[in-house]
Amino acid sequence: GGGGGGGDVVFFIDDDSELAADAVSTVVKYFSNFSWLKGMAPPLIDKRPRIDKYIKHPVIGMLRDLIYAFFMGKEYPHRKIRNSARNSFPAHDTPGVAEWLTGAGMAFRKIVFESMEFDERLELFGGYALGEDYDFSHRVFLHYNEPLLVASSDPVIHHNADGGRIGDNVKRCACIFYNTSIIRTNFRKYRSYRLLPFIWESRFGMILSLLMQRVSATEIFRGYVLYRKALASRGGGKKD
Repeated sequence: GGGGGGGDVVFFIDDDSELAADAVSTVVKYFSNFSWLKGMAPPLIDKRPRIDKYIKHPVIGMLRDLIYAFFMGKEYPHRKIRNSARNSFPAHDTPGVAEWLTGAGMAFRKIVFESMEFDERLELFGGYALGEDYDFSHRVFLHYNEPLLVASSDPVIHHNADGGRIGDNVKRCACIFYNTSIIRTNFRKYRSYRLLPFIWESRFGMILSLLMQRVSATEIFRGYVLYRKALASRGGGKKD
């Protein structure tokens, strides 16, 4: 970490992220200039959107765009959290205030980790902890009741390299259902959310998204059963 504002800084990046030449100096500058700041990030560009790996056919791609426009609603200009506790990530990352950050490039004051930690339950289904960066950064935002910032600087390029993700579709589905339930519960500790402002963000929406990514109905069902078993062993078995 670099020095800034009276405390050390911890800077996280993904192994498939390409930092701009001024990335580290930008991080140091922001924490030095804003003494209240707890978390920030350079702007991010996804070199290859994850969904494009699965949807190649032009007709399917057109249908996907129509579905997104209908279910997802208007694109937000910044990294916001919708009332369902789901995140919104604009196609072009906008510098300014943010409610969450991405592990492809995010930084926090070291003091944050004296009272907060990553939720290790999000690693249950192996490979990687889906949503741990989103979950942690938004909890920092809620805990300190202060905005996070996306810098006005050259962007971090996220290449979305293959590998490292959950290869088993059954575990992948279970991970999506399970981790979403944990994240929603974590956020509710700070404030309540309406569950379903968009159909796309319901359980039905998750299943439809997985089907569009060429995950079979059998794999989704088996993943859901695995998720329910994990939820029950977590204690209570309540559906989030």
